[in-house]
Amino acid sequence: MAITTCSLRINEKKQELTVHGTPMFPCGCYQSDIDNTVTGEISWHWHEELELILVHKGEFIINTGTSCFLLKEGEGAFVNSNILHSGYGVVDKTCILHSFVFHSSFISGPFESVFNHSYLLPLLSCPDLAGVELKNDKDWQKEILEYIKEAYEIFQTEEYGFEFLIRELLTHACLQIIKNNRSLLTDNGANQKTESKRIKIMLNFIHEHYNEALELQQIADSANVSRRECLRCFQDALGVSPIQYLMKYRISYAAELLQLSSENITEIGEKSGFASPSYFTKIFQRYTGCSPSEYRK
Repeated sequence: MAITTCSLRINEKKQELTVHGTPMFPCGCYQSDIDNTVTGEISWHWHEELELILVHKGEFIINTGTSCFLLKEGEGAFVNSNILHSGYGVVDKTCILHSFVFHSSFISGPFESVFNHSYLLPLLSCPDLAGVELKNDKDWQKEILEYIKEAYEIFQTEEYGFEFLIRELLTHACLQIIKNNRSLLTDNGANQKTESKRIKIMLNFIHEHYNEALELQQIADSANVSRRECLRCFQDALGVSPIQYLMKYRISYAAELLQLSSENITEIGEKSGFASPSYFTKIFQRYTGCSPSEYRK
């Protein structure tokens, strides 16, 4: 078991498919160089696991839909289970992240345990706690950052018994988050649950029909909302319009085909939902800074 570079593999519903750790040790430890991603960002995705992030170098902006954090070197964030999130590095600055992605059972033990029912389940089911910004100016947040640093260093050594130490440190980190956000854990957040459900429905519709000539009305209809409400939901949750999101999704899909398939660029453009090769090249260059043929080389 070793620290790896996390390659983001997601399905049509934007659920991450990467297996983090092993069934015996459901915890992955990663180093991510944001400059090496296709569009210089970590695209929108979600996973059942919890995530703790530390900015090792540079600056990183993470968006959880309800919050957007600018994290500087030495700062970090917590991302809750099943939360759509994305991120990108600040322009012209190398950005390297250290992170742990782990299942809640890694620290809670059996489902019926007091650790799960009294602490983890209230955290996992809290819609108001999608993410937590971790800075060095608050003692409890600084403690969590130190836990992440120490856990990362221990993971590198893989000395005998390191699994116990990793679990202990991540447990301390989660306990600090729970203790310092107890007031939020009692709030049912019904409105946010409804909005989150709408967003996931509309994203799923886009992921299933991205290669068709989609219009805003069709996206809105998929969740039975008005065009105006559709625009508001996307802007509030993701910070982009539905059409901007659609374009980014098409480009990400096209980039994957350019890497993995031998199909010509015109065919890839059509498969990705672009009506003409010239429009495909124009949009691809806008998002990646190079043409499809340059990217393939």
